Amino acid sequence: MAVCRAYLCLMRHLVTTAVLGALLVAAPAHGAVSSPGTVERLAKQATVAAYGQTVVWSRFDPSSDTYRLVAADVAQPDAPPRVLPVAPRKIAFDVDVGPGPDRQPLAVYSRCRVEPDGDYYGQKLWPNNAGGCDIYAYDFARDTERKLTNLSSPTADEYLPSIWKGTVAFARSYGTYTDRQWGDARLWRTPRLYTHSLEGRERSRRQSQGSTRGIEHISLTGLDLYGRRLALTRRFAGPSDGGTNQMRVTTLGSGSRLVAQRRSGLTQRILRSPQFHAGRVGWTEQCAADIGGCGPANWRFWRSRITVSQPTYADAPKWLASAAFVLDSVWWVKAAPGYGVDNVNACQGQDPPDPNAACELQRAFVTFER
Repeated sequence: MAVCRAYLCLMRHLVTTAVLGALLVAAPAHGAVSSPGTVERLAKQATVAAYGQTVVWSRFDPSSDTYRLVAADVAQPDAPPRVLPVAPRKIAFDVDVGPGPDRQPLAVYSRCRVEPDGDYYGQKLWPNNAGGCDIYAYDFARDTERKLTNLSSPTADEYLPSIWKGTVAFARSYGTYTDRQWGDARLWRTPRLYTHSLEGRERSRRQSQGSTRGIEHISLTGLDLYGRRLALTRRFAGPSDGGTNQMRVTTLGSGSRLVAQRRSGLTQRILRSPQFHAGRVGWTEQCAADIGGCGPANWRFWRSRITVSQPTYADAPKWLASAAFVLDSVWWVKAAPGYGVDNVNACQGQDPPDPNAACELQRAFVTFER
């Protein structure tokens, strides 16, 4: 009996060790965010993007009721941000910054005759009635903007671009934007993903965003291109009452892999700001609407290997509207003090802008467990 008990104890120990080991492997590792500092205060929601040492964001100007595109060089922390010499826009720019063919930073974004409707807790749901949209590029070295006419289709709208060297990824929707009656199927034109060379005249290549069969009201919220990989966040109706948010990675010319998914009810669990950084893919998770259902696990910066889902995270601030990783830091737009639980919408585009600053652009250092 003593031998039997010893054997059973040994087996229990081995099983327990194996289970705990599996849990440790499956559980995401925890990183940290430290030393946050405010770069500037903003009157309204904004978007932020980065590549290398270049950070670009949208700054709302209450006097003209428009957004200007602003840039900073993290290598020159004492230099003031520079307003780029491009035309303003009625909404925050869907801007991305990446390397051009010469590896120097380029900014790409859309311009639309009809801007997308509404706001989804600090960001746009594309296309959502946008119309007359084409893609533009700003060259930092030449200090000039140009329309990428080779990407433009006369029968479609292009928006939400991302650039990597000689390739531009973007979303495209077909159909008319003149009929804006609620319930019309054209209100929910399904966005399609494409890539095209920056300078070439070839046909655009269709790329996968994952299954669209049986899914209604698909909207894209973010794209980021890195070599042959395209990270994207999207939202669609069902199967739960509050819809579904997904973070995916597409391999160009191949399929799309689901990296993370959140289903929502009255509490919205939002995945946004997809970005490749330091050989990994990152995104943010936020919580909104009925915040009684939000917990500490709903406010995070996430990062994972590109080909295998092995996530690690760092706690993120609440009321995050946009974020971008820059070297060993992260820049984000969030609700300013006094615009938290009771006034969160003031920084998320659903209330009038506040000249006393409803939002803050902040910078902090971030580390992830490897």
